[in-house]
Amino acid sequence: MSKFYTNALEYGNNILVRGYDRGRPFEEKIPYTPTMYVQSKRPDAEWKDIRGNSLDPVDFLSMREAKDFIKQYEDISNFKIYGMPRFLYAYLNDEYPKEIAYDRDLINVAYIDIEVSSENGFPSADVASQEITAIALKKNGMFYVWGYFDYVPSRSDVYYYQCNNEKELLTKFLSEWSDGYPDIVTGWNVTFFDRGVRAGQIGRQ
Repeated sequence: MSKFYTNALEYGNNILVRGYDRGRPFEEKIPYTPTMYVQSKRPDAEWKDIRGNSLDPVDFLSMREAKDFIKQYEDISNFKIYGMPRFLYAYLNDEYPKEIAYDRDLINVAYIDIEVSSENGFPSADVASQEITAIALKKNGMFYVWGYFDYVPSRSDVYYYQCNNEKELLTKFLSEWSDGYPDIVTGWNVTFFDRGVRAGQIGRQ
């Protein structure tokens, strides 16, 4: 079973990666050290550009150092820098050079729906001024619901948690959410009305 990533992002001088390796989830924090290239005077240099010109590699201790180097020479017309300045993609190309074989059965998909009070008119997701009254979450084939009212589920795959106020509701929801962060988050109407909630805004940084 192959290794594949489900999320990767550049964070400071590190690449943060989540995915699965031989069927088990992993999280990595890699202090990525980029390599860029400059024109070489050596005709026998190992590296060439697409026109056959010789290049020398320049190794950096961090992504910040590489970015400072690029910025230092960006206005000098006769000093060309070669390579991929978007270091996340350079890392992924180095680490996963071949076509990735994803295992759909391993990827954790969560579905979320949030209900809010509408006593003061139709709510705005951008302002978030209305009280949250219920949250429903589906993950791993189970449904989890948090709300204020009495309710007894009629199905064995539904768990209901009655809460006294919004703070308790959100605290209990986040406790369940953090117990196995999903790889993909979707939900009811997320493309339009609920577009203000994005997967990256929920969970760990």
